[in-house]
Amino acid sequence: MSKLKLLEDMRTRDEIVFKLPVKYVRLCRMFAVSLAFCVTSLLFVVIYENQRSRLHHLVQPLLSQQSTVNSPATPSPRAPWIKWKAQLHPELMVHPWTGKTLQPLMADMKPFTQQSDYDYLQNHIISAGLNISRIAQLKVDYEPLDIEKELLSEAALTDALKVPNESYTKVAILNPKPTHSVGQTVAIRIDIYNGYGHPMARGGDVIWVWLTEKEKGAALAAHITDFRNGTYLAEAPVLWIGQITIKVSVRYPRESLRALLYTRHTMKSLRYVAAGYVTNSDSESTLCLPFPRIPGYHTLCNFTARNHGQSWYCGHPRKPSLRCADWVLMRDLEFPKPLPLTAAEDVVLSTALQKPVPRLVHQNLTLLVTSGQQRIPPPCDPFNHTHTWFDQTPRGYFFQRTWIPTACTVPPPLAELWLHCLRDTTVVMAGDSNLLMWFSRIKQRINCEITRARQDAVWHTPLTCRRPDINFTMSWKLHGYPEHPNSNHWAELSDFTSVCERIDSVPAVGKHIVIIHMYIHFTIHHYSILLNRLKCVKRAIEELLRRNPNARVLIRAPHHAYHGWNPIYGGDMTVPIYVELLRREFRGLYNRVVFLNLWDMSVAGENTDYHPDEWIDQQMVNFALSHACNMAPALRL
Repeated sequence: MSKLKLLEDMRTRDEIVFKLPVKYVRLCRMFAVSLAFCVTSLLFVVIYENQRSRLHHLVQPLLSQQSTVNSPATPSPRAPWIKWKAQLHPELMVHPWTGKTLQPLMADMKPFTQQSDYDYLQNHIISAGLNISRIAQLKVDYEPLDIEKELLSEAALTDALKVPNESYTKVAILNPKPTHSVGQTVAIRIDIYNGYGHPMARGGDVIWVWLTEKEKGAALAAHITDFRNGTYLAEAPVLWIGQITIKVSVRYPRESLRALLYTRHTMKSLRYVAAGYVTNSDSESTLCLPFPRIPGYHTLCNFTARNHGQSWYCGHPRKPSLRCADWVLMRDLEFPKPLPLTAAEDVVLSTALQKPVPRLVHQNLTLLVTSGQQRIPPPCDPFNHTHTWFDQTPRGYFFQRTWIPTACTVPPPLAELWLHCLRDTTVVMAGDSNLLMWFSRIKQRINCEITRARQDAVWHTPLTCRRPDINFTMSWKLHGYPEHPNSNHWAELSDFTSVCERIDSVPAVGKHIVIIHMYIHFTIHHYSILLNRLKCVKRAIEELLRRNPNARVLIRAPHHAYHGWNPIYGGDMTVPIYVELLRREFRGLYNRVVFLNLWDMSVAGENTDYHPDEWIDQQMVNFALSHACNMAPALRL
């Protein structure tokens, strides 16, 4: 029996190991093989037995060790629906799970080892992975979503051809006509087939359908119904005259989302950052996570209080000359490799999803629209924004590359209206680089003057923009931990402030527009981290609206973001989960907070990048400010 076969059959490894010695001895007797062959065979058994023992026993001391945290938090019991050992894929246990245990350098206690420590951590993570056995058993306090419970109860993918395949998938218009009129609804049936050409009998895949006419700069996302049996229905109204093409994408198979949830359930975070502890006489680097257990460290610094009460931990410096209070810098580390994925999952996520056009069904479907006129929706209610949280796709459409909402109308993005609306106003942006792009686009339109917190070129330096003649101020700052500034430089901690702290800093007087965006940086981590932050943000918003009735709050929802990291690391695969969390946590604020759901805009515009294309992003900014200018003060609610 080959070593590869043994690894594949590790679910019954105990039985195999005990039978192997007898089997090989009998073979030696039957065929009278040489003594060297017998010794080699028995040696192989000993090696395998040692390997099995390592899988069962070497990890146990690590599992029983408890981290010491300066201000320890007491997590609640682990959710009972998941069994950690049952989730371990046998073919993955040898390397990723019990691979090298991180042993941070002591470096002969030399001073100023911050950079050498970082280099060691970086090389270790990208070449040897981390022993994640201890963190996999960490108890996390959260209420799991139904989708996580459902998917993690299923077996891992072992055959890459058993996922939906766009080449075999069939699409058809259910109500075909020679010509259509504006306002009519078109229905498209999608039947999913796998790589063997067999029909799929389950749902849960992420399917995108959109109508487009490139020459007119027109596009519209369709509403998708999942029948949970391999069949999907896409419905969309026809909203312009022309020759329309229907595009269908089998964007993410169900199995991909299961792998994403699994990696985060076990690893908790798929990207670490390094803390830089620095004094005049010494320096050191350690790993950081939003969870109170970090591979390789048994004593941690609890920086939750410095993160406005939101969990954040870093390995305690080993040098006696350094303390937790000496943390002044942080820097991204690369993604750890390998990940706890099956070979089939790795193929689907690393290969099948990395295509120029994401899993597009190559079947020509067209519509000829010859007559009709699109109705003009009523004005949006300035006193109640509940519809922004629940408007169904399509929420609007592009025509001549201009976004036209379909639920209700908002003021047009005219420069004069913007200047009038933003007079005597402070705009507070709390988010990531996507809000930084919005900052730049508004700056161009308003023509305000930028001042930087520091005169350096790093992208995450906090920015402020002022125009005194209209008493306008706008500020942007990267949200608090977790955030991932970059791996090519050290970042100052003053560049980051939690969203809750930014909201709490808004005064009780004056007209303020607060725009919040928490997305890409959080997709790397288990969604319980975002959930923890959202609870804090909701509390801060409620307090803001009580003390300042002139405040207007807008929450930017996730957008389609394909080009960036491998989908397993982060991106738009988590969007259904994030939207559900946002809706769940902000219940009670629907009428007072605008939910900027830009998903349809990014799908219809065929955006691919983590940072939307310039023309799409400008339409997003226009849409956001139009809503902000249409909002009535909270005092009148």
